[in-house]
Amino acid sequence: MPRLATALRPVPGHFRRLWCAESPLWRVVLVDMLIWGTLLNLCAGGLSLTLIAHDAPDWTALAAFLVPLPYNLFLCFAVWRASGTGHAALTTGARALAIVWLAGVFMF
Repeated sequence: MPRLATALRPVPGHFRRLWCAESPLWRVVLVDMLIWGTLLNLCAGGLSLTLIAHDAPDWTALAAFLVPLPYNLFLCFAVWRASGTGHAALTTGARALAIVWLAGVFMF
């Protein structure tokens, strides 16, 4: 077992499997990134718009919008790591989708 996987043993199982590229690529892209990641970003965006509508300080709306940033970056790295082995076209497509998705969650 690699050193990093041994060091990450106390981390909850799902996140450890994502980081160590033990989850299948289709699950990381479809379920974790496109479904759960997008849902989290929509909730954070809705919260920040609600804060703006209720005249909350601007920094709270910005903070609410940026809360999912670490998880978004983690998901992009997880897709990148999970696509390390596999068919070249599938790997390139998954990595491109992760980058486009990450850019999209910051633009909208």
